[in-house]
Amino acid sequence: MYDNGLRDAHDAAPRARLPYRCDELEPHRLVRRLPLDETIPNARAWVGRRKRVRLKGVLACSQATRTSAAEKSQAIVAKTLSRAPVYPPGSRYLYTGIDYLIVGSLLKKVTGLPWGDLIREKLRQPLGITNGGFGAPGTPGKIDQPWGHWGMVFTGRPVAPDGFFSRLNPPAFYGPAATARMTISDWAKFVSIHLRGDPANPHHSALLLKPDSFVALHQTAPGKFYESGWMLSTQAWAHGHRPGDTGRVITSEGDNGFWHCDPWLAPEIDFAVLILINQGNAAGPTSAGLGVHAAFTALVRRCRTEKCGIAARSQR
Repeated sequence: MYDNGLRDAHDAAPRARLPYRCDELEPHRLVRRLPLDETIPNARAWVGRRKRVRLKGVLACSQATRTSAAEKSQAIVAKTLSRAPVYPPGSRYLYTGIDYLIVGSLLKKVTGLPWGDLIREKLRQPLGITNGGFGAPGTPGKIDQPWGHWGMVFTGRPVAPDGFFSRLNPPAFYGPAATARMTISDWAKFVSIHLRGDPANPHHSALLLKPDSFVALHQTAPGKFYESGWMLSTQAWAHGHRPGDTGRVITSEGDNGFWHCDPWLAPEIDFAVLILINQGNAAGPTSAGLGVHAAFTALVRRCRTEKCGIAARSQR
């Protein structure tokens, strides 16, 4: 599917606008901008820079889409693909969650299953992920799970799953980009298939996907750093001992405005760190971001000392 043209995989948009490949969506280099208010009133707050959020618009968007998420998502995809890209495909990087909505629509076209059902059948069930779901965790009226904290206008404000501000959570139509949830132990099951599936891991074994698929997901084009949701780099602490090892690190950053998660995978030493915080916008020099970095540093240092799956080597 990676090399398929969008015109072959999706029939919701004018065919003249679709001379591009599906694999250009994942690294966010098929650059399109869409004023979503043409499709859903005042929904532009969910695209691009959420710091420009307008409370009235977000509430209207959330209320308008709860009963017809699939139709709204399809409308967004159709509208997006009906427009020519702002920049030539592959010429530059611009992150947008809309790309994930398009991929979800393509998967439904190819498999016949909505993306949520596909995730359950092809990912969660084979991995034994039993606590996964969609939307914010917690039972309305109870405090049985941590609450997310807003990282935008009212930074640090807790958001109850059934409270007034819960309407600001990413709406259901935005599912493929920002609504999946699971426990951290179940998340570790997902991360582990990428850790062991990477060809640089000395204990390499492919689960659920073919070995070539992991290669495709974990590599970037020359001069690029991002591919299929993963950022690739090298770190001294992640350097293995086999000839050709470079300290390969695969990481990601998920943030829906209320929750933030960072997985760090070092396949050469068969080691991963997973960090989750119930505070949105926890990236960069914010207090939450600094806390995430401190936790990551402490975990790497501790596991180097205790040899948590890491080959012994001297501290530098």
